[in-house]
Amino acid sequence: THPARRINPNTLKAARRARLTLPRVTPQRVDEVHGSGDLVVTVCDRAHEDLPDLGVLHWSVPDPVTAGTPGAFDTARDELRARIAAAIAPEDNRT
Repeated sequence: THPARRINPNTLKAARRARLTLPRVTPQRVDEVHGSGDLVVTVCDRAHEDLPDLGVLHWSVPDPVTAGTPGAFDTARDELRARIAAAIAPEDNRT
């Protein structure tokens, strides 16, 4: 909802530590990229409040920028990875 000029370098480092490849893109506003049928997942309370009409799914994940440590970025990455895995798991495997 309020994109930075670039992806935080610590985000890119956390992705590399997990062997994830992130495309080099410029962050954009959700209304510039949102398409019909897209599932919007907000991970900060401010974004969730800014997007009341999109039928978003909200996962409250602490902002790693606040702590600024590699561990904080890794924790956020791992939390998102776990939530995504749970969300896409076949229904009979969900707990």
